[in-house]
Amino acid sequence: MTIFIQALMSVFLLLGCATLNPAGASEETVGKDVERLTMSYVWYDGDQQEHRVWLNPTLVAEINPTSVGDDVLKSAFPDMRQVPSRYRGIRLWAFNQETQMEKVISRAQSSGSAQQYYQIMHDASSGSAPVRLALGNIIVHFNPEWSESAVQQWAAARKLQILRKLESGPNNYLIQSSPGLDALNLANSLHQSSGVVAAFPDWLIPRGR
Repeated sequence: MTIFIQALMSVFLLLGCATLNPAGASEETVGKDVERLTMSYVWYDGDQQEHRVWLNPTLVAEINPTSVGDDVLKSAFPDMRQVPSRYRGIRLWAFNQETQMEKVISRAQSSGSAQQYYQIMHDASSGSAPVRLALGNIIVHFNPEWSESAVQQWAAARKLQILRKLESGPNNYLIQSSPGLDALNLANSLHQSSGVVAAFPDWLIPRGR
């Protein structure tokens, strides 16, 4: 009887150790952390409503990819690997190191790369959430009472280049900017400027295949 009780206690002890095993809990947590994005940024739409996007630090999007790809970038970053993409006209590349995302984009922009690589942003803090891309340029809604001359003077005072007037509203313009977070930061810096009704990146919302 004593031997049976000791054996039973040993079983309970082992079960308790398995339940509290920090290694098992750690593996589960790491798996969840991979899916969770932590770098979030605010942007404001045409109605001045606040929205938030999360930057994916381990992926870049290649727009209108070719069958050959960019040998310059592939040779510079040998750990680039293609991952499945559910978006039409977009190839996704992943990296072993998060810091390489900025390096890849910088190299692509400075080397006259034939390919177009962009930062990936999500509408929620999950890597599986819908994607949006800031390919460059921002949309600015000005006070509808402003004349075109007033808009031009506003842009010149800030050394901004107006690309064209949009047909989406009475006083909406497309203003040149760099892609990615540069476009987002510029829009946010302008959206409360005098005479500006709204400012936000010229988002590309990829379509599914």
